[in-house]
Amino acid sequence: MKNELCILFLLSGIPVLLILLYLLSYMADKGLRNCKLLVYQQWNRFGEIDSMSNLLVMGNSRASCHIDPEILDTYLPFHSYNLGLNDGGMDAVLHAWHLYRMHIKKVPCVILLSMDWTTLDISNIPSIRITEYLPWCSDPAWRTIISKTGFTFADKVVPLWKYRHHRHFLSKGLKEYTGIQRSGYGRDIMSYERGYICLDDKVPMREVKPLDEIVLDFSSLDLFFQMCRQENIIVICFYSPVYSSYRSQWEISTRTLISDHIRHFDIPFLDYSEREENSDSSYFKDNIHLNRKGAAWFTRLLAQDVASVLKIA
Repeated sequence: MKNELCILFLLSGIPVLLILLYLLSYMADKGLRNCKLLVYQQWNRFGEIDSMSNLLVMGNSRASCHIDPEILDTYLPFHSYNLGLNDGGMDAVLHAWHLYRMHIKKVPCVILLSMDWTTLDISNIPSIRITEYLPWCSDPAWRTIISKTGFTFADKVVPLWKYRHHRHFLSKGLKEYTGIQRSGYGRDIMSYERGYICLDDKVPMREVKPLDEIVLDFSSLDLFFQMCRQENIIVICFYSPVYSSYRSQWEISTRTLISDHIRHFDIPFLDYSEREENSDSSYFKDNIHLNRKGAAWFTRLLAQDVASVLKIA
């Protein structure tokens, strides 16, 4: 009789334990989704994007940090939004486009697509950013990109299982949810408006490692071009400035491969890699990212060139 009571007691506790685990998982996910850190906020902004935007800037951080929509709109007859990401390859760019179209049915007239080695590097795959995708592991809208990250079936259905190797993020999510912790956007980020990451221009430029040999994968880019063509969206690709010391034979040869491939599709490719201003360190946060001052200069320059391409007087 005592054994039966013990078994009944244990069994009755299982639903309570499961409810607790699901609740903790929900709190951690919600906390990460809603925190200000850009790696999460960039994926939680789609419901707030102005549906009247008819020009999109797309790409990785060399899009989001380099193009200010407020300045762009003063030179072009569009209402623009920067859909650029904090990081990621073409798979992530396609996923951002997928989420954008889920929330906003209106198709943009023009897409300015930042294109460079980091976007097309075959090693720049979703699985290296698995912690970034944790809160959306079980979201049906994320099925395609989640399938490329290495999440298991248990990660998707067993509460908290996906956090077993990422306890720091479990703790952070719970702290954000309960208000114990409130994150900022990230180091040296002054503001985040209309998708533009404004980087502090008072911080001295730092050096990053020059480009090594990489392998490019154009398959996702070709798919994106095809989708845009089917919806009559004008695509203009651009290669953002890099600081003069970053240029190397690998960077030059990679850039040439990219430009040749894009022009094969009869798509404009605007190359800003060898501008005289690229030797001015006051424009750069690091070798490959412009700060606020540099972004203001580059946005004006790009807007003028886009106006020429589109034959806007």
